[in-house]
Amino acid sequence: MPLNMREVMELQFENEPGTVFQYKPDPQIIVYLLEEVYGLPITDLLQIKLISHLKNDIYEWDRDDIQGMKVSLQLLSEFGQLILNRGTIYGKRLFSEEYYYQMITEYSSGGLPECMPYGLSWWIAKDTNIPYFCACGFGGQILTLVPSKKVSISILSDMDRPHPENNELLKTFLNRIDLLD
Repeated sequence: MPLNMREVMELQFENEPGTVFQYKPDPQIIVYLLEEVYGLPITDLLQIKLISHLKNDIYEWDRDDIQGMKVSLQLLSEFGQLILNRGTIYGKRLFSEEYYYQMITEYSSGGLPECMPYGLSWWIAKDTNIPYFCACGFGGQILTLVPSKKVSISILSDMDRPHPENNELLKTFLNRIDLLD
């Protein structure tokens, strides 16, 4: 059962904030904050603030299963284009360019599960010859963005287990991306 906002605010810190990276408690805490600020369920907020501005609206998300979002490859790719365009899609600005840079700024050296530096919900990779950043979901779901090449790479998998082969596939592609020039 998900925590409510009061329970989230009562969680005890294990370390001084900003000193140790810890992906838990789950990043879904932001869901409770957004719901509190906007007075709407997160699923409605997503529809109003994002999905309604996109062409591909194939997704499933139940507020009672906050971790169980399922999106189409087309929607994920379109979201990638929104990020690559620094907040603009189809001539409409959905977030500021300043926020784009805040998302991909390294705020922590990171740790598990991706073992990369971490920004605002984005993992920032430094292990290839070309900079990229990615959002990674349970079961090997990955949205990788390579701004210098204007490339968005989406990988979806069955969420039955971790899929380390997806990271290997991604790294193989990224190590050969210079061939796109």
